[in-house]
Parts: sequence; structure tokens; C-alpha cells
Amino acid sequence: MTTDTLPSRRTIRLQGYDYSSSGMYFVTICTQDRICLFGEVIGKTVGAGLCLALNDYYIKLSQYGEIIEEQWISLPNLFPNIILHEYVIMPNHFHAIIEIDTWAGQSPAPTLGNIIGSFKSISTKKCNKMDNISGQKIWQRNYYEHIIRNEKSYNNITDYIANNPINWQSDDYYINKTI
Repeated sequence: MTTDTLPSRRTIRLQGYDYSSSGMYFVTICTQDRICLFGEVIGKTVGAGLCLALNDYYIKLSQYGEIIEEQWISLPNLFPNIILHEYVIMPNHFHAIIEIDTWAGQSPAPTLGNIIGSFKSISTKKCNKMDNISGQKIWQRNYYEHIIRNEKSYNNITDYIANNPINWQSDDYYINKTI
């Protein structure tokens, strides 16, 4: 295909919105082909083998998952104008709330896309280095975002993040496909 015959890609971003402006964002990033690279959801057995509550579930991170967590937590070292809120690393995707604070003085202010792109790039390089390979994709090409506009939305999203492990097998991202 030549460039004049390539299909145009539809943007999933809110047209006209300044993604470098102060605000809170809910992001979801999926692994390439939704392969479970980051660990597994473990349900602790209670009594007759039933998991009864949220704290009966946890994510047992793989080495890749540990790298993802380490890189996410260190992201404010690269972008001092961000504040990280709740997050969860699932077997094949990652949910997080990130706050951009333009008053933190970083100029020019990075966009949400710059921040997520850096996170994906650095974490991919670290995972590849661990396996002594290069060029292996960890993440899918894009990411999903939602602008958090009020406290009710924030509370609903934090509940969703907290309950993601307990709802894993009914999750839209659930695929029992490991490497």
C-alpha cells in the first residue's frame, strides 16, 4: 500500500481537548494481542474453596509485571508535574488514574500521550533487556483514556480499579492466553 491508499485511522481522543492541561485521567493500556504477560489473578480459598471478598483476590505479578509496576511508580521522576493515583496491573492490561498538574512548572507541559508513550517505551525496553532481546512488543499500539470530570466519576473509577481482580473472569479484557 502506498501512503495515498492507506486507510485513515480514527482518533479515539476528544477532539479539541488539551491533554497537557491540569486534570485527572483514567487510562487503560493492553498488552500486545492481549497476551497475559504481567501475572495472574489468584483467589485465596476460604472455607469450602470460595473466595468471599475483594481481599480474597490478589495479583501475583510476573517479572514483567514487577517491571511495569516499578516503571509506573518511578514515572514522576521523569514528569514532575504528574501525580499517580490508584492503579492495578492485571494479567494482560493496566488501569491507572493519573493527574497532570500544570502548576508544577514543567515547560512545555507534556501531554498525556507523551507520558503514556514514555511509560510504554521504557517498560518495553526493560522487559526486553531482562529477556536479552530487542524489538519485542509488550504493549498494543494505543491506549484508552477517560477524562475524570468530577468526584463521582473518580469514585466509580477507583471502585472499578479496586474490584478488577475479583471481576477478572467476567472482564472485557479476560483472555486465558499466556506466553
